[in-house]
Amino acid sequence: MRALLVSALAVGARAHGHMTMPAPRPTAWVSEFVGVHPQLYSTNTTHIYRQPTHTVQNGPSFHYNEASFRCHDFAAVSPSTTITAGGGLEVEWKLEARHPGDCALYISYDADKDRPVTWIKLYDFVGCMDQASLADYLQDDSWTDPLEVNRYTIALPSWLPSSDHAVLRWEWIAVQALANIELYVTCADVRVVGTDEPVEAFLDKVSPKVQVVTNAEHLPKTGYRNAYNKQKGAHLAAWADASPYSLSLDRVETVLDVLTTLETYVDGSLTARVVHSSGGAAGGVVSEGQGYGLLLVGSLVAAMPRSSADRAELLSAGYELFRGWRLMCERTVADSCQASHFCGEDESHECLPSWKFDDAVTAEAGTGSAPDGDEDAILGMLLLVLGTQGDDPRPSWWDEVARWTYQSCRAFLHHLSDDHPSLKASNGQPLRALKLGSCWGGWDCSNPSYHAPAHYRAFRDYMAAFAPDFGSSASEGSELAPTWDALIETSQLILDEAQCDATGLIPNWWVPSEGTSSIGQPGTPGCSGSGTPGAEFGSEAARTAWRVGLAALWYDDAAAIAWSQKMALHVEVTLETDGSLDTGCQVDSIHPGWQSNGFMVGPIATSLMIGHVASGLADPEQQTALNNLAATIQTILPPSPSPPAGSEPPSPAPPPPLVPQPDEYQDLFTCIAGCFVESGFLEESGNANVDSVIAALAAAGVDLQGLTAGEEDSTDTEPTISRAAAIVLAAAGGFAVGILSALLALSLARKLCPPAEAATRKTTSFDKTGTRVAGHV
Repeated sequence: MRALLVSALAVGARAHGHMTMPAPRPTAWVSEFVGVHPQLYSTNTTHIYRQPTHTVQNGPSFHYNEASFRCHDFAAVSPSTTITAGGGLEVEWKLEARHPGDCALYISYDADKDRPVTWIKLYDFVGCMDQASLADYLQDDSWTDPLEVNRYTIALPSWLPSSDHAVLRWEWIAVQALANIELYVTCADVRVVGTDEPVEAFLDKVSPKVQVVTNAEHLPKTGYRNAYNKQKGAHLAAWADASPYSLSLDRVETVLDVLTTLETYVDGSLTARVVHSSGGAAGGVVSEGQGYGLLLVGSLVAAMPRSSADRAELLSAGYELFRGWRLMCERTVADSCQASHFCGEDESHECLPSWKFDDAVTAEAGTGSAPDGDEDAILGMLLLVLGTQGDDPRPSWWDEVARWTYQSCRAFLHHLSDDHPSLKASNGQPLRALKLGSCWGGWDCSNPSYHAPAHYRAFRDYMAAFAPDFGSSASEGSELAPTWDALIETSQLILDEAQCDATGLIPNWWVPSEGTSSIGQPGTPGCSGSGTPGAEFGSEAARTAWRVGLAALWYDDAAAIAWSQKMALHVEVTLETDGSLDTGCQVDSIHPGWQSNGFMVGPIATSLMIGHVASGLADPEQQTALNNLAATIQTILPPSPSPPAGSEPPSPAPPPPLVPQPDEYQDLFTCIAGCFVESGFLEESGNANVDSVIAALAAAGVDLQGLTAGEEDSTDTEPTISRAAAIVLAAAGGFAVGILSALLALSLARKLCPPAEAATRKTTSFDKTGTRVAGHV
């Protein structure tokens, strides 16, 4: 009987699963293997095609050798499938056994097409199941059967280089028992239509690369989830149990190592750290990437206690990134449409650099500034200053950075916003629209995702606080405050009119309704730029969620909360069904594969957090939506640290690689959503109750209070931050290095630069003189 059982198991294992689309390699074996077991190659090869090549515990199975897990020993053929970087790819696989587990898709550019060694992970398929079943799987504690054909459409990264012959590799980790984990593999030969970047240069920058040389060394031997015991997530347990700031520090280290280099500063020192880009803006150093780098490090410095052993290294990196930004400003020599220069001790330099430079920051590759990069860089500098203001002694560079930050705030208001010729804000100042750059845009064309009301409040308050030290007069900050208020009000006005009330979505581009018709019809997405469709809810539009979210969370702004809730309600519903966002109003299309792109799913998740803040409760539907997004997030984020001893081990499949793509910021935006997961915010990680999360991490708020006051890790001061801030601080427990990290500096900014009273929701009309009249709801 025992012999029969063993035989049955062996036969069953020979026909479990394989990829069927894209077209897999035919069952034509590499010639040197045919003679080893001729009886296996001469009959029923399709049956053998679906065999597991290895088990985790025992290595090769059946006749396979150590190298068989690369491509199942099938020989390469001429590609019959063409895939396009940035496009969609339909993947299909067939499973013939009811084993739970997870699948992944890799790509290799190796010269040896029969046995490629170096792979880049493109996607993790949670549960290895059909895309249509994923929502049910995430909401239901029961296991979803992935038997038979499963289909999944993914969005390919836009940074993939072109190739006449690359290899896709599908991998199934069948967790039928923790003591018997079978490994299946199928390869497909493809052409890639992608970037012009040489493959060798691309591979030099990609990290991590997966090496499949012998057996399955890229997978751990132990630590697999018990799939029959309702363990679903790859990262959730690790995120929930990670120590405060550890995940953020891990992300920062990866970003600095992979995306940045030190370049020579004007004084000859190697102290200018710059963020390199690829993808959307096609290489070089762009202000958007540099701005994100400053914001990442500055916000983490502001949030961490002074006692942290990693703080000194962060301070050094923060100053290096500032020097990179300053170098861009000082080497902006082309016409930047900035007649007045504000930066430097003698105010001889532009504060807003040309938007693009070569990799060494020796020459401009694109002229004119870009407000999204400028505002994020300034906010990062501001947080770096506030986070170190209470140090004794302060860093040697503190005055330099504090002055440059003040001067940059003044330049931003002067060069990147434009008065309306006739209409007034509620304070009597002219309505003031954000421009698209120092050289164009404003009332004729706008990008909603550039509008950052919380940034402008922080800039306003910073100038009021530091005008006595760095202003042209001690009262300069207070004198400019009404102009800042007009910009804040106008930004919210444009955001409100561009948003579809029914869906909460907005288009990538917008012509303000009170603007001019020189480019497009006012009140429509009649203009565009950056290669993104004007009427699409896409990579530009999605960023608006986190920018508006800052105003809701930092300043409890009623208009920002209401704006965010509209999007959150729509996302809740769509994640309960098929994940398809609705068009409507001025939005005529949705970026394909939005759930698979960090630059979409990360900011959108921010809107879900605002819903929690507004209700004050862990809303079940919204919780489910966050849980659903968590499964996507875990397939995009780079690896997290190992969990502490005694905690539940993560799934073995490593997440997709962090690649040099700061123009698309897939990892950075994904980390916005990752904050929720890492903090234990989600049910999957054992804590669905907002209040208990806040209580568990209340010390983080106290630390920030003490940081501003110059105290060292005070624990006897009652936090005075708002509930909204407390929820954000709760997310700091595992704090990813995404843009949401800036929220953790809330108490710093609010104690030093107290905001005005919380805004109320306003309705707007215009009187006969053109003055904007605000009413309160």
